[in-house]
Amino acid sequence: MPAKTILITGGRGLVGRHLAKALEAKGYRVAVLTRSLAPGRREERAGRFFYGWTHEQMPEEAVLEADAVVHLAGANIFDRRWMPARKQLIIDSRVKPSLQLAEILRRRGKKLEAYVSASAVGYYGMITSEEIFTEEHPPADDFTGLTGRLWEEAADEVARLGIRTVKLRTGIALAQDGGALRKMLPAFRLGLGAPIGSGRQYFPWIHIRDLTGMYLLALESEGLEGAYNAAVQSDTTSRLFGAVLAKVLRRPYFMPAIPGSLLHLILGERAQLLLEGSRVSAEKIKKAGFVFDFEELSLGLEDLICM
Repeated sequence: MPAKTILITGGRGLVGRHLAKALEAKGYRVAVLTRSLAPGRREERAGRFFYGWTHEQMPEEAVLEADAVVHLAGANIFDRRWMPARKQLIIDSRVKPSLQLAEILRRRGKKLEAYVSASAVGYYGMITSEEIFTEEHPPADDFTGLTGRLWEEAADEVARLGIRTVKLRTGIALAQDGGALRKMLPAFRLGLGAPIGSGRQYFPWIHIRDLTGMYLLALESEGLEGAYNAAVQSDTTSRLFGAVLAKVLRRPYFMPAIPGSLLHLILGERAQLLLEGSRVSAEKIKKAGFVFDFEELSLGLEDLICM
């Protein structure tokens, strides 16, 4: 029997890179949509297939060859100021691929075994709350809440075709080769790590190995459907995260907090991503059979930093 093909949008991003390796290790055939190739172009490299695309133009050939699709693509939410055009790009790059996929599947009568779409804990808003958010909570009415709602509603268009659809509301993915941790490490290794703002905002984190495992479970488990939080349920605050990271690195943690007002001046509205954060429940994904390898922050950081 030929290997099943998993098509990944955003396959060259942090999560996509790790997921592609894990899928290939399990014997899957991986196809990746990438903007590094011109739309319509197809290449094979070391057994992996690459299709050129933009979020405005999904290659039909890639969809028709896929047994399942994982949607990870989306413009970086943090690296540029949130001008109106940038906000629209952040939304469109997440929403339009699902809508295009649904249109191709509907028009060609194609059935997928599963569709797994990224989402984010920002669905619950850029707030700090004592609430522990479950999948039943409504989306917030701020920008990240709006983005999350539209992102998931677009994925639901695929679900309406009778395709099992899973949406993973992801927290802060910790990895050595990208993401937030990689950006923090240089300052912390110099002993210059500092709390951000009040430091009391929660820090909903997940080890990249666990996040990859959730995507595998979502693809392979017929019992998974709908939205799931993809973050460790913990009381880790931003200040505590910094203290544990400094301890793992054997570095001091004494610098004064970075004022929120300064971050607002530098980053504008994006500063809220750093200054606010709430806890999310992991009970639903656990009841679905997922077992975290890393629920203790110090062990997760030691695994990543000392590997």
